[in-house]
Amino acid sequence: MTVFRGVDYARAPSGAQRFAAPQPPLPWSGVRDAFTPGPACPQLPSPFAALFGDPTEPQSEDCLHLTVWTPATDDAARPVLVWLHGGSYLTGSGNLPRYDGAELAAEHDAVVVLVTYRIGVLGFPPFADAVPMSPDGDGFGTGSEPVRNVGAWDLLAALQWVHRNAAAFGGNPSAVCALGQSAGAQILAALLRLPATTSLLDRAVLHSGPLGLDPIDGEDAAAEFSRVTGVGTARAARGTGLDVILEGQGAVVSAPAARGDVRPGVRLVSDGVLAGGPTSVPDPPATALPLLVTTARDECRLWFSDGAAPDDAGLRQAVAAQFGEQRTDEVIERYRAAVGGAPASILSAIYTDAIFTAPNQQYAEAAARAGNPVQLARFDVAARGRHRSYGAAHCIDIPFVLGSEQGRRMPLLEGWSAAELTALRDEVRGRWARFARGEFDSAGDAVSLIGGTDRTSDALLAPEVRPLWR
Repeated sequence: MTVFRGVDYARAPSGAQRFAAPQPPLPWSGVRDAFTPGPACPQLPSPFAALFGDPTEPQSEDCLHLTVWTPATDDAARPVLVWLHGGSYLTGSGNLPRYDGAELAAEHDAVVVLVTYRIGVLGFPPFADAVPMSPDGDGFGTGSEPVRNVGAWDLLAALQWVHRNAAAFGGNPSAVCALGQSAGAQILAALLRLPATTSLLDRAVLHSGPLGLDPIDGEDAAAEFSRVTGVGTARAARGTGLDVILEGQGAVVSAPAARGDVRPGVRLVSDGVLAGGPTSVPDPPATALPLLVTTARDECRLWFSDGAAPDDAGLRQAVAAQFGEQRTDEVIERYRAAVGGAPASILSAIYTDAIFTAPNQQYAEAAARAGNPVQLARFDVAARGRHRSYGAAHCIDIPFVLGSEQGRRMPLLEGWSAAELTALRDEVRGRWARFARGEFDSAGDAVSLIGGTDRTSDALLAPEVRPLWR
């Protein structure tokens, strides 16, 4: 197994290029060091780092790089799997240990690519002077004008780099499968609307995409950022220190929100290109391609398991905000039948379905009608022991796709035996690798259930609550 780390797919977006579209990487002469991982995009600490066993990483605006794992740099034309990490648009990188690609590449003779991109305010600037961008043919922008959703354009530039260079790493540029997780999945779904993206891919996987997150218009976030930092435009923010940028981002993220509202204060900004249609659920891909769409059964328990449970009045208030006062009783009764009577369980399930389950079901159905072959899967792998309140929470699926034995020992999976984890890893990786190779494990319209008692369902949503989301 060979690994290339810290490979630039675009030049450093700092100084006058902060908030600008990604630019082609600078050439170099001689042999370049590819032993050292590149830095993460500057970010605030993740509240879930301990739960996932994530270390603290070096950080820099010079973060547009990737890691390539390959069994050999030959002409074997292997399938290429490109991982677009999540982190609520605020944290993470492609270098975290739980994203290690060595096992997946070795076990299934594939090239695995892990991408780091701009996140937070640096990747999704809310400022009014950041303009929409339509990508040109090579996936890169031109000039230094501040651009909305520039982190998303980073990912398109990375996919273009992979398409151009896959063969040099033993991969097949005509067999590239992008796998987006969480924020990475929502960004990927938005990019798939563009022919510039679908022309680079053979197929795509959406892991726990928060497709129900509406884009922000940026005005409120920009106002809060300006209140804390005194900086109100992207151009002015180019001359601002990173500590001030992150301080302003922290204020935006921690601004008061409705009870149970887990939407990040920094995310896709409405731009009329990637985001900003009549609904948050993106249109199907511009060109039909096979899709694997997955969710976890209890996504929002990641945010609801900390004991800050609402009372009955708080539950009713949150449900009324989502469904309207006239439907509040019906909604609560249907969810009580599905998940039990505790207000925290009901509210967590409602937000799971509103942000993840229902919009992914809608997206999959719309994509199928548009001619895309679609597979659906749900992770029912649930935490045990001292972490059992998390259930089958957001991100619990990652160690079964990427990572090593160390990653599967993260605290969230305590209580699962090594044999159980190995069996799940083999099941998931085998299916994902077959999908990347062009095999389609289809059971009609059935949803595969992974890690639970049942093996299939006829929809991602629980039967008791489906009428609420039609």
